[in-house]
Amino acid sequence: MKIKEAVFLSFIILLSSLFVLSNNNSVMGEELSLTKIGQFEECYFAFDVQVVNNIAYIADAGNGFWILNVSNSAEPTELSHKLLGGVEHCVYVENNIAFVTDYNNGLIIFDVTNPFNPLQIGQYTNGNAISFVDIENDLACIGDPFLSILNISDLALPTEIYRDEDLPVIDLIIKEDILFCLELFQGLTVLNISNPALPVVIDQWISAGPLYRDIEIQDDVIFIASNVGLKALNISNLANLQELVLDTGGNAVRSLDISDNLLYLSESDENLIAFNITDIDSIEKVGQYTESGGVINSIFVSNDVIYTTAESDGLIIIGKGSSTNTTGLNLYFAFLILPIIGVKMVIQLKRRRKIREPNTI
Repeated sequence: MKIKEAVFLSFIILLSSLFVLSNNNSVMGEELSLTKIGQFEECYFAFDVQVVNNIAYIADAGNGFWILNVSNSAEPTELSHKLLGGVEHCVYVENNIAFVTDYNNGLIIFDVTNPFNPLQIGQYTNGNAISFVDIENDLACIGDPFLSILNISDLALPTEIYRDEDLPVIDLIIKEDILFCLELFQGLTVLNISNPALPVVIDQWISAGPLYRDIEIQDDVIFIASNVGLKALNISNLANLQELVLDTGGNAVRSLDISDNLLYLSESDENLIAFNITDIDSIEKVGQYTESGGVINSIFVSNDVIYTTAESDGLIIIGKGSSTNTTGLNLYFAFLILPIIGVKMVIQLKRRRKIREPNTI
C-alpha cells in the first residue's frame, strides 16, 4: 500500500466513525437500570400518587388519604392518614392544597400546609362517583364519569358551571384554555374552555374498539394508554389531530408519566417500561422494571425517582440508574481505534520508505 493510499484510507475511516457516532444515538446511548429502592405497604389499595417537595400524597382506594415523607426513599414514613369513608381514586396537589376524588363523597379539598394535620376546607358532591380531577387556576375539571367544570375560586364552596352528560371521561388534562378529555370507549375530545361555562369542541379523535385509560402531553404530542398498546397524536394543530405511528410492542398500557424526554408506562399490568421519546419518529425502550403479581395503577416521577402505586403492594419507589450500552461502547472503541491504526500504518510506511531510499552524496 502506498503512503497516499494509507493516508486516504485513514481519513475515510475517521470521517466514517464520526458520522456513525453522530447519527446513531444507540451507539453511545445509555440504558436505565430501574430498581426498587423503597416501599410503603400500609396504603394497601393505593390508586394514585403525587409527590411535591419529598412529600407523597396518596389516594388509597377504600383506605383514605395518606401523606408520607419520602425524603429517604428507602424508608418512607407516614406523616398523616385520613379515612374518608369512601373509595379514593385520584389526588392533585398544588400550592399546599390537595384535591382528592372519592367515589362516595365527591371532591374533597384539604389544606396540607401542615402535612401532619391536613385540614378539610371544602367539598363538592353531586351524588355521582367522582374519579378524576385536574386543576387550572380557579377551575377544576372532573369526571363522574361525565365531564363537569367547577369554579373553585372559593375553595370552601366549589360550584358547577358546566356539565356535559354526553361526554364521559376516563382522564383529562387542562393546558391553559384547552381541555383534553379521554373517553373510555371512544378516544379523545379537545375543548376550548376560555369560556368555561360554554366549552367549544375543537376536534375529536374517534377510534372506537380499544379501552382507553390515561393521557400525558409533551410538547406537541399527546400519549394515550390503551388496552391495545400505546398511542400518540400530533396536536400541533388542534383542529386537525393526527395519529402517529409508534412501535412499542402493542401490549396493554395502564398508566403514563413523562419526565426529561422519558416516557414511563405500566405495561401488562406488572411491567414498568421506560422509553426515550426525544425522537418521536423512533422512540426507544431504555429500561424495564417488573413487579411480579402486581398491578401498577399510576406513575409519578419526581427528581429522577419513580413513584408507583400498585394494588396489594401499596407505594413502590423505583430508583433510576444507568448502565452502559455495551454494544454501543464496543462500536465506539472500534471506530476510535481504527483511525489510530490507519495513522500508525502511515508512519510505518514512511519509515520503510526512508530506509529503502539510497543515500545521496
